[in-house]
Amino acid sequence: MDSDIRFSVVLPAYNEERNLENAVESVLHQTYGNFELIIVDNGSKDKTGKIAEHFKSLYSDVRLITNETNQGRAAARNEGLKAADGDYVIMLDPDDRFECDLLERVRDAINKEPADIVCYSYSEQFLSKRGMVLYTKIHRLPEIYDTGETDFKKTVKTMLSCNAAGHVWNKAYRLGWLREKKIQFQDVSQIDGMLFDVDTLSSQPAVVTLPDELYHCRNVRGDKRTGEYLPDYIDLHKKGIERLKNLLIALSIYDDDTIKVLAHMYIRVLSSGTQREMSHGMSKNDAAQLLENESHLLLYRELADKFVPESRADRVLRSLIAEGNMRGAAATTKWLIRFGKVFPDLLLRFLR
Repeated sequence: MDSDIRFSVVLPAYNEERNLENAVESVLHQTYGNFELIIVDNGSKDKTGKIAEHFKSLYSDVRLITNETNQGRAAARNEGLKAADGDYVIMLDPDDRFECDLLERVRDAINKEPADIVCYSYSEQFLSKRGMVLYTKIHRLPEIYDTGETDFKKTVKTMLSCNAAGHVWNKAYRLGWLREKKIQFQDVSQIDGMLFDVDTLSSQPAVVTLPDELYHCRNVRGDKRTGEYLPDYIDLHKKGIERLKNLLIALSIYDDDTIKVLAHMYIRVLSSGTQREMSHGMSKNDAAQLLENESHLLLYRELADKFVPESRADRVLRSLIAEGNMRGAAATTKWLIRFGKVFPDLLLRFLR
């Protein structure tokens, strides 16, 4: 492929005046300059639109799509996809950052081995409300240049084990291929990215993975996205897990290794969903009953006993759910919520 590869970076934003400038600058300061940045202001009520307009007025490579009302993240991403004119498209969340050579490293990988998807390693930063980094996790992939069906299956397993599957912001997608396959984001809250990624992998693309830590995902305690209350949070995420499970079955790689990964995802969803419910008024008894009801379902019976603790949060809380001790899990969740209100940063460090 021609070394003069053009990238389209799509950045949807809703009320992101605190984060947008840093996200945009992480794109503008790239060591590789052949790109366009498409900001989709999704009906923001704060200064997001003015900040985006400012960058558009200064840089010809910055484009702005303005929605009068919030259409949802999936619709904003689809608008960016439709407007993009690059060879590859990359998603950027407004509170995250690109490493300065992300585009250059992806360009080099494509020139070495043209691919439909380039998936890169990333860091996950956990920050206090004041923006202090409490700790960082690195999700590092090996370097893989997928050359066939057998390699593709191994690549998917590797991506899953490295927590690189199910996200869209850690990948560059060949735009022509997406349009050929007619892949778009589904209008489903929270899991639109996961469903999009499963749809792309279901088409068995040519994939390259990079060990370079090129994307920085920032999780701020108390952020409106990570703490957002959704009454159907558990059911939504179970839908995503089921879709991923079906993909693994279709690829004949639904085995002990991948089941353990899905088990960890599933138990985390139950834990997070319960915590969100209790943080918004659900009683300890009702939370225990919610988990008890879940334990009678097929997905729980299939995955729970495959859960392997990896962190202190897994050992302190999530193992209780996997073991079926739902009253203990609800009581522990209630205590953690109370402790977190007084010592939020200490709790985050403790549970890592």
